[in-house]
Amino acid sequence: MMHLTSLKELHLSMIKEGVKSTRFEFVYNKAKFKCLFFTDENPFWLVLAIQGTDFYLKLDVLGGYRINTFIKQDSLNELKRILGIGNGSNPSFSTNEFFSKLNSKIPHKAVKGTKLYTFEIAEYLDYPNVSEGKYFKNWITHDGIKSNARPENLLKTRTLIGKEAYEMCKKKNVSSGWSDDEKYKYNMPTLPY
Repeated sequence: MMHLTSLKELHLSMIKEGVKSTRFEFVYNKAKFKCLFFTDENPFWLVLAIQGTDFYLKLDVLGGYRINTFIKQDSLNELKRILGIGNGSNPSFSTNEFFSKLNSKIPHKAVKGTKLYTFEIAEYLDYPNVSEGKYFKNWITHDGIKSNARPENLLKTRTLIGKEAYEMCKKKNVSSGWSDDEKYKYNMPTLPY
């Protein structure tokens, strides 16, 4: 286990800015990582995705901003291959050193307005009803007689929009509407009050 102390600073800044998820970048061995940090679930999540590839790691961030530095062998081999490590030029790789370097590059301040779009999150998290699309379209109100919010839709809402939206939808009997049409790509959902 390793403490990512910089995540604490970032998280405190996120609280101050009123955001529950943010993104930042990290470069290691010329590979550019898109990092997504989610704080509305327990444990928190940290996603490290290498840009230009389909490789990513999803890490649970436990209390004290601790992560498990163990990476499964197949994922570790792929990470090393993408980073160009182990091909004779630099045969050694330490996950502790990798995460220590990440910790030194995590910003201490969240940038206001860096809220994540649903399609960015959809690339890295599993969610139901994939065929309905990954772009948020609208809120759908149900009357409780002819229609109700479905559990699968509520789970998708929780995964792609967040716990607060999920709770509100569950309480108010509201579903999230989705589309594959890119005209909705930059729709930013607000809570359905």
